[in-house]
Amino acid sequence: MLLVTSYTSYLSLFRRCANSYVAWCILLFVVTLFALTIGAIDIPIVLYPRLVLNGMIDGLVSIIPSFILDNLSVATAHDFPLYYQSDTMQHLQETWQKVVWDIRLPRIIGCMLVGMILALSGLMVQQIFRNPLAEPSIIGIPSGASFGVSCGVYFLGSLLTIQHKSIFWLSHFNHSTLLVASGMVGASAAMVLLFVLLRYTLPKSNINLQTPIILLIGLAITAFFGGLTSFVEILLPAELLKYVYIWRMGGLDHLEWVDLNLLLLTFALLLVVVVTFKKSVDVYALGAVQSKLFGIQVERFQWSFLLTSSFAVVVCMVSVGIIGFVGLMVPHLARILIGSRFHILYKIVPLIGAILVLMSDVLARSLVQGQIFPVGSITALFGAPFFVFILIQTLRNTS
Repeated sequence: MLLVTSYTSYLSLFRRCANSYVAWCILLFVVTLFALTIGAIDIPIVLYPRLVLNGMIDGLVSIIPSFILDNLSVATAHDFPLYYQSDTMQHLQETWQKVVWDIRLPRIIGCMLVGMILALSGLMVQQIFRNPLAEPSIIGIPSGASFGVSCGVYFLGSLLTIQHKSIFWLSHFNHSTLLVASGMVGASAAMVLLFVLLRYTLPKSNINLQTPIILLIGLAITAFFGGLTSFVEILLPAELLKYVYIWRMGGLDHLEWVDLNLLLLTFALLLVVVVTFKKSVDVYALGAVQSKLFGIQVERFQWSFLLTSSFAVVVCMVSVGIIGFVGLMVPHLARILIGSRFHILYKIVPLIGAILVLMSDVLARSLVQGQIFPVGSITALFGAPFFVFILIQTLRNTS
């Protein structure tokens, strides 16, 4: 009896912590600190706060116009060295500064943003279809983005210089921006094709997401753009084709501070859409007909969620490659932990997604010494069994 009471009390405490936004923020902070210490170069952990502060000081000074700096006595981070013993230690400090501020922090923040975007996008799509197996790629828009990136590599191939780093991350001609744009063009083409097929398949008054036709059309669009992508990749030289495959596996080792701007804006857009329609989501769970009786514009809500989440996934795809199963696992895991109340889910799910991708990145960097595995491979390794688990659970609930 005492054991049962103790178990019940611990379970109650766990559920209260799982429903706490602050608890998940603390866990994310702890995981971030742990990820910051993982790397090929060992840095004393007591120096991390000062190294981050030095980077922030240099960053703030760099955005101040030069004519103001000429008239002001502004100190930089280098005026506050960690050590004064020798020039060797000063050089070591500068090396640590570059490793922490220019390599590890952009990668960690990029992991967090990608995890937040993918998790929140998956939650939005699952709320629309009321199906735990749904994900943003269900309507084929990401496949159009993949085709666009392949075309971008093909047409920009003569300008790309093959180096040890992936061609996507070369900054000499701002190739990253051009390939992101080509991915967006491909996604737009897929969206236009989706609307054209819906227009000629369904009556205009019945274009909504309550019919399985949109799932079949999404499957057709995915297959169509997959075939086009394969055709373009056959035309690519072997050197370029290698980097396309590396991109497909998903990786964040190339990220720099400037690359985070698009991810941050995308996550902000997702939050705006979710907050705008958050009162409609719980009512929509009762059904489309009941939602209309409550005055909810169902079609506007459905398409806003679906298109926004799809394009958010496209942004992640063209920025860091394909990192799968995050949008599938995290919402379902969050429902197990905290229930199905959307006004709590949309706050917690991005944090769980950030933790998941961050831990996957830590595993990718630490599994084998001197070798960095693609983050997409790590998420797929855990995501595929989790998908089977969800499928079995769904079949048992329906039977």
